[in-house]
Amino acid sequence: MKTYKVFFIILLTFIIHQKESWAQPDFNVTQLDNPAPGYLIFDWVSAKSFFAVDNYGYSVLNQTPSNGFKTSYFKQLSNGLWAVVSGNKFYLYDENLDLVDSLRPPSQYKLDFHDIIVLKNGNYLLLCTEEIVTDLSKEVEGGFADAILIYNVIVETNSIGTIFWEWNSSDHMKVSDASEGVNLRNKVIDLVHINSLFETEDGNILVSIRHY
Repeated sequence: MKTYKVFFIILLTFIIHQKESWAQPDFNVTQLDNPAPGYLIFDWVSAKSFFAVDNYGYSVLNQTPSNGFKTSYFKQLSNGLWAVVSGNKFYLYDENLDLVDSLRPPSQYKLDFHDIIVLKNGNYLLLCTEEIVTDLSKEVEGGFADAILIYNVIVETNSIGTIFWEWNSSDHMKVSDASEGVNLRNKVIDLVHINSLFETEDGNILVSIRHY
């Protein structure tokens, strides 16, 4: 009886191993040189689906949202949820891509899809934008008297919309300090353009600002 049990375990292990070896990756990896753990994420503006693969080319996520909306950004957050942008809202999905929650910015702002993070306290940090009409005719040669400046706003919130803290770049960023790549003679000016957010070990917020 003991011999039979040992043989069965060996046979079962062999079958499982063979089944795994038969599975083919979705992508052919031509070079693998001790990469960092994690996923390669593929998405595109207005895509109808999105997917991620591991370092060996196997899909770990390859689905279309059940409600069929087009996406412009998706990211796996530190709490394990996938954040997907559609319109002016982040939709939050679990590992099975089932919708579990959603986040929207305060009504006076628009959502900026470039980043979203989960803070150590469990709240979410949203990146938003606001438009401020500014007279640049005296500050910039050829500037509009009614130029529309797009500033970033960082908002700490939760899934029920409580606002705990916000930071307005318009209170801190001078037009004259913008990089040379920003055309201040345009009617509508993407002045700040924050690309990413990060919470440091001491609880401060580090931001990457493309246009400064």
